Amino acid sequence: MSHRIIKDAAGAQWQVWSVAPGALTPLQTLAVAPQFADGWLAFERLGAPSEPAEKRRLAPIPADWATAPEQEVRALLGAAKPVPPRQAPRH
Repeated sequence: MSHRIIKDAAGAQWQVWSVAPGALTPLQTLAVAPQFADGWLAFERLGAPSEPAEKRRLAPIPADWATAPEQEVRALLGAAKPVPPRQAPRH
């Protein structure tokens, strides 16, 4: 798994890494949507604790994303789909 830190056009930092479904537990794998079955790039905005978290996913994983220039990875960030925030379980 490669990992990178990039900055978006506004200067916010994002960490980027690849996710392979084979690394997930069987239960997690069952919950993966079909478009992510072969893996995805995960993007997570890094910021102050007071800022809302933002996560995005992009599938399929581009072959050269780990070595691509930051500008190209920034374009992938723009194409990635937002991940809805998880809701706390109800009791």
